[in-house]
Amino acid sequence: GGGDVLDEERLLAGFALLAGTAGQETEKWAPLCRACAEELEGRLRRDADREDERVYLAAAAEAAYRRAMILHSGQSGLNFSGPGLSVTANGGHGEDLRRLRDEMLALCSGLLEDDVVFSAV
Repeated sequence: GGGDVLDEERLLAGFALLAGTAGQETEKWAPLCRACAEELEGRLRRDADREDERVYLAAAAEAAYRRAMILHSGQSGLNFSGPGLSVTANGGHGEDLRRLRDEMLALCSGLLEDDVVFSAV
């Protein structure tokens, strides 16, 4: 017990790096990061090392990808326009993040239960 909760500072540091956020902007997405981390933790094998850097990177990549989808879904009533962040719905940054997320998850594959696979939608 106690050791099976991901370190939020490490998680947010990875997220900030991948999502290009800083300070309060990063903090704002902490709940999303936690949700992604919990989801990933639920898929880890019992004997997997939860302190493994790959777990943090995969959770951070998932959160960064979801943030991009949220920001650029077009259905969002919120209008975020970050400096230098113009993301087109048909590819661009979001597509890069999706590939990154998939690669990070692939790196984690040895740590995850085999029978659970993200459905490619």
